[in-house]
Amino acid sequence: MYVIFTRKPRNLNEVEQNMQYLRGQEWVEITEEIKLTPEQYNFFWNNPLSEEHDYLRGKGGYQKNQWTAVLLVCDSRKPIVVDPSGYAYGRYVGFEVLKTSG
Repeated sequence: MYVIFTRKPRNLNEVEQNMQYLRGQEWVEITEEIKLTPEQYNFFWNNPLSEEHDYLRGKGGYQKNQWTAVLLVCDSRKPIVVDPSGYAYGRYVGFEVLKTSG
């Protein structure tokens, strides 16, 4: 999956805004899909740097020379791609994008 990440965003509105300006899609391997409740999803959306996201701990980072991440899903809401790099917060957060040339 191609993703444009924002490093340590304050909230996911910042991620959405950055996607307008950032270039350089990264290929990441999704190693796990995590289903969140609406409350968990909203909390993550507004507080990705909170270290209360225990479901992220120990996940993401580079494995066998491949950037890995998890996919946070909730009902019909926009899936969130997160590389916590082993931490319990959203260290790198983004959304899937289509691969463009360049």
